[in-house]
Amino acid sequence: MKLLCLLISLALLSAATGCARKSVMQANSDPFGEAAKSDQVMQHPGELARNLNWLVANSPFVYVGRVTEQVSTQDNHGLIVTRNDFAVDSVIVGDASKKSVTLTTLGGSVGDVAMKASHMPQFSRDTTYLIFTDLARTVYNPITGNENGVFVIADGGVYSFSGITIAGIVDGVIQFDEASTRRTDPQRMAATADDPKVTGSITSVQRAEVVQQRALTLDEFSLAIRAAVRR
Repeated sequence: MKLLCLLISLALLSAATGCARKSVMQANSDPFGEAAKSDQVMQHPGELARNLNWLVANSPFVYVGRVTEQVSTQDNHGLIVTRNDFAVDSVIVGDASKKSVTLTTLGGSVGDVAMKASHMPQFSRDTTYLIFTDLARTVYNPITGNENGVFVIADGGVYSFSGITIAGIVDGVIQFDEASTRRTDPQRMAATADDPKVTGSITSVQRAEVVQQRALTLDEFSLAIRAAVRR
């Protein structure tokens, strides 16, 4: 399949295109003007996105769910977007009555054209996610902190979108155990990967001690998120 890749730097809010076809699709930079006003959520993921308090402050809705349907289309700017429909398993922050959520993200495939936005997650149907979002942000980037606002839940443990074990929370900062990861394929978590053992507990409202080869449980991470809301 002919492939057209668009790499978009969310830090600079600029678009760059790469082409494996004779024709090149130029992205209109205007659509990012509105999204750029959304209080830092478009910036390049970095240390700020590791701060649980920042993620919570910019996320009126935090939930656990699974993709039930995905549809990719081209918008009127020529950009490919994907509508991801989720079944909500549980709501951690926000309207607890919601049973379904739709997040429209930049990137996807339409016919022989594929587009990928850097730092924007591509979701899989066979994975359970915990997602920080603001449902009012409907233009290209509804996820707080981009892929850093998406966590994978596997056997009750919490992992980053790229598969790194979430080892704890220290002074409100999410701690990653770089030596402990789940296997991944090039784009998303492998649902059948082997997991580290899940142990440990939240020791205070803002602190979960880091222990090597451990992953926070979903209940522990949820507790920390709710505690951050109350601060």
